[in-house]
Amino acid sequence: TGSRSLVDVGVTGFLGEADSAESFVKHIRTLASDAGLRRRMGAAAREHSMRTSWDDVMGQMLGYYRNITAHSASA
Repeated sequence: TGSRSLVDVGVTGFLGEADSAESFVKHIRTLASDAGLRRRMGAAAREHSMRTSWDDVMGQMLGYYRNITAHSASA
């Protein structure tokens, strides 16, 4: 599992299926068996994190919550 807004699947990391140990294990095995992929993903994730501020991330998250609550209130 992870935040779809923060993970570029296959580039900066993987997103597993919620409540799926098998999905988690599959991704860990992939990374454990491929040193080049680990290095590339790690470097890409670090680069992405250096361009992303917590204020931006939290602002985006707050926007999601506001959208959900506004949508729920009108239903």
